[in-house]
Amino acid sequence: MSNYYTKKEPLKGSFFYLSSMENLAKHLINFYAFIQHYSFELPPDIKSIQPYKDEVFENIRSFFTTYYSDTKPRSLILGINPGRKGAGVTGLPFTDSQRLQGLLNHKVSNQNQSYEPSSEFFYKAIAQYGGPKKFYTDFIVSSVSPVGFLKYNEKKNWVNYNYYDDKALKNLCIPFIKETMDLLLQLPINRKQVLCLGSGKNFKELQALNETYCWFEVVTPIEHPRYIIQYKRKDMDQYSLKYTRVLNSIKKSQLHS
Repeated sequence: MSNYYTKKEPLKGSFFYLSSMENLAKHLINFYAFIQHYSFELPPDIKSIQPYKDEVFENIRSFFTTYYSDTKPRSLILGINPGRKGAGVTGLPFTDSQRLQGLLNHKVSNQNQSYEPSSEFFYKAIAQYGGPKKFYTDFIVSSVSPVGFLKYNEKKNWVNYNYYDDKALKNLCIPFIKETMDLLLQLPINRKQVLCLGSGKNFKELQALNETYCWFEVVTPIEHPRYIIQYKRKDMDQYSLKYTRVLNSIKKSQLHS
C-alpha cells in the first residue's frame, strides 16, 4: 500500500465561481488560498512546498491586484512545480525575492532574501517580450503541480523534488493537478495553446494529462529556464529571442480564438 495520500481541508464559501463582473485578481488570490489548504500526507523523507500564508500571501495579493485587476483573457504558461528558492519563498513561479521586489516597486515585507537561477533568465525573457506589465497582461504563469516538493537525500539535505520523480508521488498528484487545472480554466484562458516550460519530462507528463483531460488543443514545449541557465548560459540572448517568438505566437492564437 502506498504511503501517499491527500486530504483537503474544507474551505467556507464558493471560491471559484467567476462572474462576468469579477476580476481575475480575486479568483487567483482565492486559488492560492485553496492550494495552501490542500494537505499532502507524505513519507518522512518528502515534504510539500506550500508557502502561501502570512507575509507571502500578502505579497501574492499585492502582485495579483497590481497585474490582474481586470477581466482580460490570458494564455497559460506552466512550469513543473515550485522550487525552494523561487516560488518556495515568494509564492510566485520563477520569481525570487529580488524580482518580486521589482515587480511590486516596494520592499517585500519580512521576505527571506532568495536567488533563484531560473528567475534570472525568466525575467530577461519577460524584458525581451516587453516588460512585466505587457507580459502579465497577456499571460498567467503557474505550474503543472502548483505545490512543490522537497526530498531528504543521502547527504542529509532537503533538495527540490519534482512531482514526476517518484511514481507514487506522481499518482498522488494527478487528482490535485486535475482539480487545480480545472479551477484555473474557469478563468478566460486561451484553450488553443498552452506553453510548457520544459521540453523533456514535464512536457511528456503534461502531454499525457492533456490527452486524457482535453484541456488544450496544443501543448507547446520550450526549454526550461533552469536548463538554459545551467547548460546554455552563453546562449541566453538567443533563447530569450526564442521565448519572445513563441510567446508572440501563442498570443496570436489567443487573438484568433
